[in-house]
Amino acid sequence: IKPEDCLINDESSSVTFESELGSVTITLGMVTTDGELCYIATSLNNGIYLAHSESAASIFAPLKTYRNSASLRVDIENLVSVDYSGTEKFSLSKGDNNKDKAQFNSWKLTSPLQISANDEAVNQKIIEPLKQIKIVDFASDNGDFSSFGLGGKNRFITLKDSDGKKQTLYFSAQTAGKYYMSIDDKKTIYEISLSDNPYIALKTIDLADRNITLTKMTNIKNVVIDGPKDYKVDFFSDKGKINGKEISYSALNQSVFPALCGLMADDIYMGSQNGGEIMITFNYNDNTTADVVNFASHSDRYYSVSKNGSVKYLILKSKISDLFKVLDEAK
Repeated sequence: IKPEDCLINDESSSVTFESELGSVTITLGMVTTDGELCYIATSLNNGIYLAHSESAASIFAPLKTYRNSASLRVDIENLVSVDYSGTEKFSLSKGDNNKDKAQFNSWKLTSPLQISANDEAVNQKIIEPLKQIKIVDFASDNGDFSSFGLGGKNRFITLKDSDGKKQTLYFSAQTAGKYYMSIDDKKTIYEISLSDNPYIALKTIDLADRNITLTKMTNIKNVVIDGPKDYKVDFFSDKGKINGKEISYSALNQSVFPALCGLMADDIYMGSQNGGEIMITFNYNDNTTADVVNFASHSDRYYSVSKNGSVKYLILKSKISDLFKVLDEAK
């Protein structure tokens, strides 16, 4: 059998390596009709051999098969801070929680404002996607970032773990139907799938703890509402009162408390707040602390929300109407 009969010629794929026999070249020929075997030749002699196609595939795989993937050096399971720049900009820091003080989340937003983050949201929207990033292809090693939508590097997520290791991942928006990523100051540009690029459209509210006032019912002494309707809700160990009228513990626990402490913000708001239409004061059993939440009209649909003088959120006006409805029905 001649080499040309097996499609072994100067145009064939070949691999050259150094061994104790010197420089050896293996040349790949055609595959047999059943696909299980392929023809190869070596520079050691004039013979033609049959080899298993599966074995040959690993030898003649493209270069990217042998390259290290863009696996992260940081310990994803032990992150302590995250800085994000994209649709918006925010920073997260991880500390400790204290459930006895109703501090249920360990992650905190430190910028653009300081509030609790939602641990579950941080896990679902940042940590888990990071663990699942896969490289589709190696796009370039030349650092030509502008060609792949990475010019300016203004979309990024910077990660730091508990050992002090730090890494920045830069992401592109859709560029010629594809998505790209680079890491730190390296020139290599990777193509990634859209599912591996959830960071394009993250918003601060996506990570924030949206509970406006989160506390344990046993901590509350009373809640006072000043507004179009005035209410005073007293909390006792075995019952409650709304404007002096006694209600059952089950009503207090199952409807009134969730309505008061389950108000969920709809967006982050960093603007000013002039005046206010509704003020809700949470007085606690320790008699030393209180939370004052002020609601001011922001638009036809939303109130701006400040807590203890600090403006933080927007909330739908309909949610406050629903709160009043619960209190009226429980009286």
